[in-house]
Amino acid sequence: MSAFVTRMKTYREKMNLTQEELAGRVGVRRETIVRLEKGRYNPSLKLAADISRELQAPIEAVFEFEGRNAGRNLCYIITADIHKENCGAETEIFGVCDNESDAGRIMEMVREKGYTPAVDRVEMNQLSDIRLR
Repeated sequence: MSAFVTRMKTYREKMNLTQEELAGRVGVRRETIVRLEKGRYNPSLKLAADISRELQAPIEAVFEFEGRNAGRNLCYIITADIHKENCGAETEIFGVCDNESDAGRIMEMVREKGYTPAVDRVEMNQLSDIRLR
């Protein structure tokens, strides 16, 4: 069984931010922050990066998955190229998870939307090196 562990609340309180303030800074509703802090919602890689940036902490310090890959701290990033009119193709992140089973479910959802999914396995300590626009 996998578990999602977050230290968001600890870092948020160190920054003297309310849930509402953090939500506004990263462009989500306060309810999303509540669910994230309780470990009931897995953020997209972009949201996790945005939150980590606002909390001035490495992404792997704020978010962690415990499960089959806990010792290795692996995560799976599921993406697909989205072709947009007059813009060419853009790669969109559809999900981040810590096990192959969840990655398979996310990939199936991407296929159902008509896209071809790609999956990358990444060590959690490498996530802070990923640059998002």
